[in-house]
Amino acid sequence: MQQLPDAPAAVRDAELGCGEVELGHSEALPASAVGCLVDATASGEPAALAWTSPTVEGDPIVSFALVEAGSTEMTVHESTHFDRFGEPTWTQRTCAASDFTDVGCPYR
Repeated sequence: MQQLPDAPAAVRDAELGCGEVELGHSEALPASAVGCLVDATASGEPAALAWTSPTVEGDPIVSFALVEAGSTEMTVHESTHFDRFGEPTWTQRTCAASDFTDVGCPYR
């Protein structure tokens, strides 16, 4: 999943210690995946998780949650490069680890 067009360096270099998850429509991230990121943040360790979730049409949106060593925040990078009906772009959101949920960082 990390070989996406124009992927940010943080995504290209991430070691996915918290794994990769493929979600179906309306599925949330497993508690174990969220817990892995939260635990890493609490211990000051770096961590990364990748997941795909489908658009209404079934095209995959690819997301990466990254935690840097010593950080209390998570950064989520999202790619729409495989969405046939959208613009191929990368977006980025940052949230406190305590705000990260089974759907990622909240939109603000």
